[in-house]
Amino acid sequence: LHKNKFTRALVKPVLDTSHELASPSAQPARWAPDIICPEMTKEQIHEIIEAFAKTAKLCKDAGVDGVEVHAVHEGYLLDQFAIEFFNKRTDEYGGPLENRAKFPLQILQAVRRAVGPRFPIDMRISAVEHVPGSITFEDTLAFIGMAEKYIDAVQISCGLDKGFGYNGNVKMSTTIFEPHEINVEYAAAVKKTYPELIVGVVGGIETPERAESILVEGKADLIAIGRALLADPEWVLKAQTGKADQIRPCVRCLQCYHIATEYRNIGCAVN
Repeated sequence: LHKNKFTRALVKPVLDTSHELASPSAQPARWAPDIICPEMTKEQIHEIIEAFAKTAKLCKDAGVDGVEVHAVHEGYLLDQFAIEFFNKRTDEYGGPLENRAKFPLQILQAVRRAVGPRFPIDMRISAVEHVPGSITFEDTLAFIGMAEKYIDAVQISCGLDKGFGYNGNVKMSTTIFEPHEINVEYAAAVKKTYPELIVGVVGGIETPERAESILVEGKADLIAIGRALLADPEWVLKAQTGKADQIRPCVRCLQCYHIATEYRNIGCAVN
């Protein structure tokens, strides 16, 4: 729909796609470079903040045990506001990190206000993003410090690679060419800096034994497993029942990742 100017004009009375394509600053759309994403207005910013809050409250009312805000991570909207590569604004939402962080922080604040003080809020964030003009680990630590009063837990991941999108994001979903446990030391540093926060970590954690070691060493409080559960949905059950040697291992081939980004059903090379 976005790629066809005629259909965009035709549906605009009922569906304004410029809002859907909005960005911190005017720039080409990731998947359709001939389309320029307009800079978000402050009215749009406040509308999205309110939408996050309403969604979190709906989740709570539906009986969900907690919510996770996908914050400064992987190049999505909150991340785009926080990093200089995308954010060229000259108002209070642009410039130094304190301003670039304002939008995601206002979302976290609104979510906390909506769900109350005793409802768990987790935040996913990149430790680092491997592109010029993106956040550094020092930025990440600073942002977590700003967000700490609104959240109960933080999950440490890794963000963008040079492709600035799915095709190049080999740090977030590591391949066989990357080391295991790519984010563990970052998580340990976060835990040391913010000992009161519950710290989770994700990224190439291969076995229950390694997961347990990370916990015992105090480097994290929670272990997140993603692709390994596609390879073997009984990963946790086998770990609990002393059958870890029967776990079908994820080989980090990214078969699941590429199929998912082609809008087909999730697949797995070993399952």
